[in-house]
Amino acid sequence: MSTIFSHIMDHKQLIIQTWTPKCSQAIKVFEKLLRPLQKGYHIFADRFYTSMPLLRYLRSKGFHYTGTLDTRRKDFPPDIKTLKLDFLQIKWYATQDNWLLLSAFRDKKAKKNVVVATTDGEVETREIRRRREVIHKPSCIDEYNQNMNGCDRADQQIQYYGLHKRKSYKWWKKIFHFLIETAIVNASIIFHLKSGNNRKKMPLSDFKDMLIRQLLEASAESNQRTREVPAPVALAERLVPETHFMETVKKDRNCRVCSKPGKRKRTTNVCSSCPGKPHMCKNNCFKIWHTKQALV
Repeated sequence: MSTIFSHIMDHKQLIIQTWTPKCSQAIKVFEKLLRPLQKGYHIFADRFYTSMPLLRYLRSKGFHYTGTLDTRRKDFPPDIKTLKLDFLQIKWYATQDNWLLLSAFRDKKAKKNVVVATTDGEVETREIRRRREVIHKPSCIDEYNQNMNGCDRADQQIQYYGLHKRKSYKWWKKIFHFLIETAIVNASIIFHLKSGNNRKKMPLSDFKDMLIRQLLEASAESNQRTREVPAPVALAERLVPETHFMETVKKDRNCRVCSKPGKRKRTTNVCSSCPGKPHMCKNNCFKIWHTKQALV
């Protein structure tokens, strides 16, 4: 099976590419996600997924696709890799049966071209009004920008202050920091949605500062509530002889006799007979606790 691309502006230039069907990872992802859906949907995705096997698979299932293209992908016109466009210049490529359309466009002040592949597009442009000018952009690129705006903006915000961009020999650290950054960006979006239009939009950096302060305050309140407070023990119960037994537990705590604020000592030994099972060291502390009245 072959794929034939022709330049829309010059039909004499034909580029023949061969396509070998194979089950790539992208096909597995889309096959699982699209399982509950019926045909006819239009899918928008970035260049990570755009490939010829995936486009043919979605076409066979009755789905339309539009996505940016990595020019190094196989089975696409080779001259796209070295294509040099002037600012606001457009070039189209299409298959011989017109089921796939490629649009190459270089926006003003852009460093390189953007190439979009679509199975449901036409060779047409749209007027995009900016502050001081009106430009003409391929319609498929404009549709991609409108539908992928939320995803691209979220990726952009995650990249601003993300720790996941730092190099690390432990791969799980990058994933962990990426998930944290994604959660913060999502929390910022929800915060602005709940605030409504009455409140001025807060920059992501200010939102992070506010989030850090609130987390520190919540942590301080939690530590204050859970601080270890020794339970009072009645003098009559503590000084009754021959009724106290030492027991070892898993969790260690401060010794009720020798532990002081400046010099703490932890132990796993408790008196199983006293109320609250107070922790105390063996030998001297256990004896002092059950004989001296001054500890009350």
